[in-house]
Amino acid sequence: MQGLSVSLLASLTIRWIFGRILPVSLDRPESGIQKLHATPVTRLGGLAIVLGTLTYLLSQTGDEVNQIVSSSEKSYLLFLYLLPVFLIGLIEDCTQKVTPLIRLAVTAASVIWVGMDLGIVISQTDVPMLDSLLNSPWVAIGFTAFALTGFTHAINITDGINGLAASLCLIMLIGLVVIAHQNNDVLIADVAIAGIVGITGFWLLNFPRGLIFMGDGGAYFIGLLVAVCATVLMMKPTVSAFQMLAVCGYPVIETVFSMVRRIRHRQPVGQPDRQHLHSLLYRIISTHFVQPRNLAPWHAHLMTTTTITSIVGVFVITAVIAGGSLQAGLAVFLLEIATYIFSYRKLASFVGDASAEGRDSKT
Repeated sequence: MQGLSVSLLASLTIRWIFGRILPVSLDRPESGIQKLHATPVTRLGGLAIVLGTLTYLLSQTGDEVNQIVSSSEKSYLLFLYLLPVFLIGLIEDCTQKVTPLIRLAVTAASVIWVGMDLGIVISQTDVPMLDSLLNSPWVAIGFTAFALTGFTHAINITDGINGLAASLCLIMLIGLVVIAHQNNDVLIADVAIAGIVGITGFWLLNFPRGLIFMGDGGAYFIGLLVAVCATVLMMKPTVSAFQMLAVCGYPVIETVFSMVRRIRHRQPVGQPDRQHLHSLLYRIISTHFVQPRNLAPWHAHLMTTTTITSIVGVFVITAVIAGGSLQAGLAVFLLEIATYIFSYRKLASFVGDASAEGRDSKT
């Protein structure tokens, strides 16, 4: 409870000081086309997540944590490896002058650091041709840096609706805790629980009213935390890469699909837009349910986040229950992809039809 209390108290304090008394690092509605809030909100919520996570780790000193020799020390090391990613995101939140390339480079460097120091490397993916390449340690480290950096950035992309990124990471971390316990991995269970504790205190203010945002610092920190935990579990012979993909699949699918969509429309791959699945769902709920009933805008955030996380939760639970076999993990992941594509096409079609009807009514 200490970590949760610290995270919540820090969120309240940050919102009060930096949102009202000393307006610093505010996310303004006019700062980007993808913004879906009406008033400036502080982006320093990631600091509360980090403080809550660290507090929990420091409070774990019993025999349970030390079941594996130096387990507690390794959890602190993992936390330290995540700090550069948080700090570069925090600098961006405060200055908004750090380019995406620099943030990605720092993330990749942190992943390489973890890989070389602790041996946390993706060396098996259940894809034979790729696994043969990963026999080379340098290829394995490079691929790990690419995969974990991409996932970390994917979490940042989902951070467009109040509570969405935090809720997704909570659900994924809960799934990883269960899998870690199934495989007797005290270290990863402990680190994942620390992440859950740190996120929850922030989540209580972020969802659904958006009283504080996690910013790039928070998104990169929890994104890499989830990615590292999944990678360690993936290294176990009883856990398949596709089970981890099924548990952590939504941000990956969203990011890859967005890249393909932009390439098809000859748009810059990194250009922000309002065509993500969560953006389309938000527009439909806001236009056809919230606004006609004169409800506050946060109701649209509530329903959007609840809808997406409920569906993702079903896949995470299914992946955990299905176990670590290659066939089960692949089946769940493919079903998740199919569900995303089907949902996206339906939402895009609905938004397109509604726009056409609106133009017709004005002529």
